[in-house]
Amino acid sequence: EKHFNEVKEFKVAVDTTKFTLVPKSLLSEDTQEKILDFIYPIEKEESTHAHGILNDIMNVFALKKNTVSFLGTKMSNPIFMDANAVVLPAYANTINSAHPYSMFILVKEDGFLISLFKQKELQLHKLFESDYENDCLYHVLNICKQLKIETKDVHLQTHGESNKVESTTNLLLKHFEHVK
Repeated sequence: EKHFNEVKEFKVAVDTTKFTLVPKSLLSEDTQEKILDFIYPIEKEESTHAHGILNDIMNVFALKKNTVSFLGTKMSNPIFMDANAVVLPAYANTINSAHPYSMFILVKEDGFLISLFKQKELQLHKLFESDYENDCLYHVLNICKQLKIETKDVHLQTHGESNKVESTTNLLLKHFEHVK
């Protein structure tokens, strides 16, 4: 605890379901709440935050004011980040260049987060709520269909702390050649 008080800046990644990615040029303190509120209703007990992700991409997200206040009392100058977005730079650095597309699937207990890259350029970053592994397969296949991507051109990587990771991976292996 002695060293805890000496830290000048804390970066705190908080899991949230209300987030979107926005070009940096469109974002200001005045617009961040309006942009997010256009997609999700922002409750009065929530506040909006933003942080940079990749190149010119900003992540805008909502947190409960109580969470922000509580963490603010425990640490000086906390910088809040969306846990769903902090993985994007790591994904970009682990792209399998042997395939035109790389799809990263973060399996959660109550859904999954899909991030799709064409080479190193982010194409999609979306959270899906679900209780069934079959839903993940449906959404992955639907994304491929909608974007006219052949399944042989996609390298899938599944991960997460959920006990559903293995069963989701095995299901995807039945339909895709390249699953890790």
